[in-house]
Amino acid sequence: MRIDIFTLTKDCKSDACRVSYGGSATTLMGFTQEYDKKGNPLHRDPNITTSNFGCSTCGRQWKVKSRDGEPDQIETVLEPSDAA
Repeated sequence: MRIDIFTLTKDCKSDACRVSYGGSATTLMGFTQEYDKKGNPLHRDPNITTSNFGCSTCGRQWKVKSRDGEPDQIETVLEPSDAA
């Protein structure tokens, strides 16, 4: 997973955003990968990785879910107005 920080901060009003990585967790579904004769995988990894990010300037927090072969899903979990 590679997160474009601009994608997370595009709605921030401040130009001084400082985003930090808050850890991640991955589901642990086991699966047997099969390959064709050219070595290409026939199935995608079914596991989902959820990563947390936060801005120390405005207080906004994001949750990013990633799955092999799919675009990342970004959810804002705390807006600056919610931050105390």
